[in-house]
Amino acid sequence: MSKAKLKKALKKLPKEQLIEMVVELYSSRKEAKEYLDYWLEPDEEKELERCKTLVGREFFTPGGVARRTPTATSVNRIIKSFESLCCAPEHVAELRLTAAETLASWIEKRKRRSTYMEWLKREAHDIELYATFHELEERFELRCRRLQELAEDIEQRQERMRRHIWWHS
Repeated sequence: MSKAKLKKALKKLPKEQLIEMVVELYSSRKEAKEYLDYWLEPDEEKELERCKTLVGREFFTPGGVARRTPTATSVNRIIKSFESLCCAPEHVAELRLTAAETLASWIEKRKRRSTYMEWLKREAHDIELYATFHELEERFELRCRRLQELAEDIEQRQERMRRHIWWHS
């Protein structure tokens, strides 16, 4: 259904029925509840912290144990949801950087997870482009550089570990 078709159908509903439908939607869908809660009381800082926590849970248990296989899809869904609330670009950049830094920590804890390095490198590059596009280079330049250095460091350590294992086998 298109937005225009939805808008046309909603205009036909009496106010009470529309209110009932929104309340039902609020009760039945987690995403709708989160959106409407934010719509009622918009607090970007609070939402940013909530999303950072959600991202952290994708990679680590509450006890700090690295999860087996986080997915880019679930992390990107959290970021997209946050971004869809029309949050300021600096908050979106902050969340994206936090997600990439958490990914780097996860890679270090899991050891020999080179398949995730491409994800990390891509994220580091995309965050840098995002910051440049939104003229946030000054604010995030240091963290972006540290993230890229960390990715290179992890990759070098993984390569040394692979050579060490190959040499001793």
